[in-house]
Amino acid sequence: MTTGHDATQLPIVVDRDSTTPLYLQVAQAVEAAIVSGSLAPGSRLEGEVSMATRLGLSRPTVRQGLQELTERGLVQRERGVGTQVLDRRTPSDDGSRNGLHHTPAGRHMPGTLTGNIGLAVPDFANPFFAETAQFIERRARELGYFLLTADTDEDPATELATIARMRDQADGLIIAAPRAADDQIRELLADAQNAVLINRRVPGLAGVNVDISIGMNQAVAHLAALGHSHVGYVAGPATSRAGHRIEASLREAAQVHGCEIHTLGHVEPNHAGGFAAADVVIAAKVTAVVAHNDLVAFGLISRLIKRGLQVPDDISVIGCDNIPFGTMLTPTLSTVAVDRSRLGRAAVDLLARQLFNGEDIRGLDVPITSQLVVRDSTERPRA
Repeated sequence: MTTGHDATQLPIVVDRDSTTPLYLQVAQAVEAAIVSGSLAPGSRLEGEVSMATRLGLSRPTVRQGLQELTERGLVQRERGVGTQVLDRRTPSDDGSRNGLHHTPAGRHMPGTLTGNIGLAVPDFANPFFAETAQFIERRARELGYFLLTADTDEDPATELATIARMRDQADGLIIAAPRAADDQIRELLADAQNAVLINRRVPGLAGVNVDISIGMNQAVAHLAALGHSHVGYVAGPATSRAGHRIEASLREAAQVHGCEIHTLGHVEPNHAGGFAAADVVIAAKVTAVVAHNDLVAFGLISRLIKRGLQVPDDISVIGCDNIPFGTMLTPTLSTVAVDRSRLGRAAVDLLARQLFNGEDIRGLDVPITSQLVVRDSTERPRA
């Protein structure tokens, strides 16, 4: 879209809740338009005052964003003329090329941009990952990127092969809850500054991680306040690092709130896993149980009801993730919630700091909090 005097007015979206500074958001949006070809060489940008007024920003903020692009050789600013897009294909004095440019579809060559971000998740059938991916895709699109996605089927070998292939097809990678070993991930991404992990800490790599201890402490405090002294935990796969963090958080909270945690085996992180665990839960004679995730909790409740028990009258159940289906059950599911919007957007914003600003993000960690949501599946134990 254009304004008067042939100046280009970009549809910039400013997110005031983002961890990315406002001036960088302006710079990133303009750069995305340049990289995608929406802004051709020689295009003149909207003036500072007009842009600041339209976006609800201060003029210094807009000026700082445009200066960022000037310093990177993407635009030039001239008094009386305005801000114009440079031809990034024109060699500079030292024989190099200014900025970055797109390469045709195919192999990602050094020094080029594909306009793609790669996302690998362990299981798209899990609503937690599906919804997180949706927020990642939305944020990537806002920044001018197309999202390439892959389901690695909870298999480390498939995951590593997927990452290796995506690395050649995308400008940056986001890997959700990777299943491969630390040393395998480090070896594969040894030279990659443009990679962000979700819910996995690997030394030397950037990550966005949920602090599950906050929500789990609230869950134990809630159950203890209701009078539950023996609480079961139906864990996910034995190899699940998230599961280990949940269990450690539960045990730490139990010491504070005066109750006992009983780990009742490891199951697949889905409805079938929870269904299979219910008989063990009943035999353990606990009055409340925390499940590895909401899908496990759904399966657990299904089997408990089939066995003739009532939730929460006979046993209270708490899930983890707060996926939408939890409000559709009877009873509705108490759960430890994770803000998937913040999680997904934070991963893209962290990656964008490298893609747009050249920042070395390796080793950076962005924390995301968790929060107990109390619904109808928890109640005082029967006397």
